[in-house]
Amino acid sequence: MIPLAFSQNINQCLPSLKELELTATHRLLRTPDFGGMSCLQKLKIEYCSCLEEIHPSLGSHESIVSIYIKGCDKLRKFPTVIWMKKLKILEFSSCEELREFPEIQSNMDSLVNLCLYKVGIEVLPSSVGEYCTNLVVIKLVASNLKRIEGNFRALKHLREFEFTGSTHLEKLPKDLFDENCCLNELSLPEMRQKIPP
Repeated sequence: MIPLAFSQNINQCLPSLKELELTATHRLLRTPDFGGMSCLQKLKIEYCSCLEEIHPSLGSHESIVSIYIKGCDKLRKFPTVIWMKKLKILEFSSCEELREFPEIQSNMDSLVNLCLYKVGIEVLPSSVGEYCTNLVVIKLVASNLKRIEGNFRALKHLREFEFTGSTHLEKLPKDLFDENCCLNELSLPEMRQKIPP
């Protein structure tokens, strides 16, 4: 376990690090630069109550496979995804100040699991349906989501879509799924609007 009176230069000492877990580091305001951690595959950040910023270098990390962020009360923004070609799992949980979904600027062909649980994100942008076309699971649970932009018609492998515990969304896009999609599980909230067939 690495003690976290975190030096911002810690990345220079850990070029072979594959997993980094930051848990209950209550004085941590921002993560270190991930640029020197070229082998990092798994990042887990939990209950860092003062964390406000994740270093932008994470958004262009080429080896990261999974990111779990949970219970970070002050985290407001996730870095722009410039190039994360190996990322398979992206999960945010109990980060209610996280208001915006990460901006995606390139294809995320490896992403198969996207989970937003108790976050403050209000809009799921069209970039999810455009750039994350190999998604298998999407879970939007107890979220503040008000709008889903675009649709998931290009997500040919989507098997599970869970959208529960929300009272904010007024309607779903009429053409959210392709008529030939391979969904096995579909969970939707009660809404004022009738659910389209």
